[in-house]
Amino acid sequence: MSVIFNRIFIHAGKALAYQSMRSRSILPKLNGNFIAQSTLVSVNSNSSDSYSNDDSMLDDVFHPQQNSPLSVLEEVEPDKLPDLSHIAPELRPSFNFAYFANKSEVIQQLIDLGVDFHKIESRKKIPTFLLQLDFEKDVKPYISFLFQNGVPADQLGRVFTKNPFLLEESLDDLEVRINYFKSKKFTPEMITRLITTNPRWLSHTTQQIDTLLGNFQKELWLTGDEIRAVVCRCPDLIHLRKEKLTDCLFFFKDVIGFDGKQTKELFLKAPYIWTLKRAIVHERMDIMLIDMKVPLSAIVAQPSGLQCRGFRLKQRHLFLEKLGKAQYDPTKPGYVSINDISIGNDATFCDKVAKTSVHTFNLFLKTL
Repeated sequence: MSVIFNRIFIHAGKALAYQSMRSRSILPKLNGNFIAQSTLVSVNSNSSDSYSNDDSMLDDVFHPQQNSPLSVLEEVEPDKLPDLSHIAPELRPSFNFAYFANKSEVIQQLIDLGVDFHKIESRKKIPTFLLQLDFEKDVKPYISFLFQNGVPADQLGRVFTKNPFLLEESLDDLEVRINYFKSKKFTPEMITRLITTNPRWLSHTTQQIDTLLGNFQKELWLTGDEIRAVVCRCPDLIHLRKEKLTDCLFFFKDVIGFDGKQTKELFLKAPYIWTLKRAIVHERMDIMLIDMKVPLSAIVAQPSGLQCRGFRLKQRHLFLEKLGKAQYDPTKPGYVSINDISIGNDATFCDKVAKTSVHTFNLFLKTL
């Protein structure tokens, strides 16, 4: 009986050893095919189906023949060792501007301007594009252009960080776009704010900008003054395409139930939420309408709740509910406004609204 168990143990050990060799890449992969050579074992790649029934290979591994050139005990001359230099882990392409910081004048100058290369080095085409520039010829004229349009020196780095491809635009085209804003009665201060806050406005043609502003005016019945005010309030509206605008109008009117006047007021007061994903806005709307039972009119009057992160809004509401202070009706005593619950840090909220300590609030959060 002991003989049988010994044979079973030996065969099991051989099988496990073979599987271990395969998992440790003794048969490494190259271009999807297994290499049929190893310093320990030589295998015919066409006979892989016979491994489970043929122990001869494993016998050679565990009991190497004295004359075998692959014996682990035999000393192999260095020039006869197999070349494995082509076997290496897969590396993804990467780029780091730090390597060029002391070698490229244009990179050094852009760093001095305050450009944050950490934010842009992973974006496609930007590294190659910037390294090909000549600072005197390709960058300085754009700095002068920005100065002429009111961009302060300490904001130049921010502008080029947010839109490095501004350096790819024709200066004549940029002047045309500035003149377009002036023709639409944007003041110099408004133009400076657009360029500084979101310089991607200058990467759009006048036709694209005119179409965008026209969509706002047509869909929301905005006046010229209202259009100028809202895009300066939220320059990120440059990303609000026609399809996204239509989807937002459907959501606020048909799903939530705002009327046309309320929708327009919401756009003028909180344009930023129109750039968010619908699921995010829907979550915040559900918290105010279902959990807090705030009417639509109150949300329009104080849309700050839609600009507060959903988890924070819900945590503060639940805490006030626990304290018996979740009262959002302005006609009743102890009224808490949406601004009170959504604006400010936890210390301000606890001190001014909940009338308790931050420590107590943090202990409550651990129970959620």
